[in-house]
Amino acid sequence: DIWDKERYLNWMFENLVAIKTIMNETASIYVHLDWHMVHYVKVLMDEIFGEENFINEIVWGYKTGGVPEKVGFSKKHDSILFYSKGNNPTWNRSFQKSFARTLPEPHTNSGRKLGVLRDKICELCEVGHPGQKYRMVITRDIWDDINAIFRNDVELVDYATQKPEALLERIIKASSNEGMLVCDFFGGSGVTAAVAAKLNRRFITSDIG
Repeated sequence: DIWDKERYLNWMFENLVAIKTIMNETASIYVHLDWHMVHYVKVLMDEIFGEENFINEIVWGYKTGGVPEKVGFSKKHDSILFYSKGNNPTWNRSFQKSFARTLPEPHTNSGRKLGVLRDKICELCEVGHPGQKYRMVITRDIWDDINAIFRNDVELVDYATQKPEALLERIIKASSNEGMLVCDFFGGSGVTAAVAAKLNRRFITSDIG
């Protein structure tokens, strides 16, 4: 945020090279960025980790306030670049809710066959109405089911770029097992370490602040 593009990318290159040297051969790395730099850093990561070890660009879409200052649509997503160090990374499949009005009712034969469920409450109105119909599907690379941190959120620790625990939980569960080591070298609010501890992982975290 405080550097020009060239200085930032040189700094990031040095960090990524250093991080790679201490990664286990079955480890993965997730780099969370917004639209300003993600495409430039993707090129760096292709060079450092190898294009063959690129796994996903995850799009985390969220619903927050604010409108664009000029022409354009509101920018409401971040990107998470997901790479492995080698060709056999630790991996645990995860699932997410997939909502669709056209799904059959849960109590019907077709609904049971498809595994259709219905939320107990409406997510928007919270009370008084049945929730939406959904199926559990393998997690996709667009994560629009995890909310950003809001002012009245119980997780809030008053850190400007704090991420929700659910976001880190999905990442940590996917790419590590209990007892493994999770590292966050840009720890910020400390949410990675907190979630790692809750999930029975060891952790190292640091931050210049």
